[in-house]
Amino acid sequence: MFAPAQALDSLIEAATPITFFGHTHLQGGFTLGGEDDRVGVLHFKPEGENKFSPLTIEPGTTYLLNPGSIGQPRDGDTRAAFAIADVENKVVEFWRVPYDIEAVQKRMAAAGLPEPLILRLQFGR
Repeated sequence: MFAPAQALDSLIEAATPITFFGHTHLQGGFTLGGEDDRVGVLHFKPEGENKFSPLTIEPGTTYLLNPGSIGQPRDGDTRAAFAIADVENKVVEFWRVPYDIEAVQKRMAAAGLPEPLILRLQFGR
């Protein structure tokens, strides 16, 4: 994920209160606004029996959010990462769910994908 200083321009120029981005493979994001009007960093990782971490959307705050990665997480958590946004109810749920990594690795190998991409699924890095 990029640093808060790198997120600032995108937060300031955002056309909507919530913007989703990807490519970093890391579930989380940044905020701008609220009481201190500073850039905040968000990290999500549901623990224990919880399958998701909710984020309540606060008025007057701008969000730059990454839902994560279904197949190539980079945060050490091998579970699939995604988000469900319920804008009407002002909540975004950041989910982590297990999937059959071994079966996916076999399909990746059969498709001729590079071995480092195949192996990293085991470690989430």
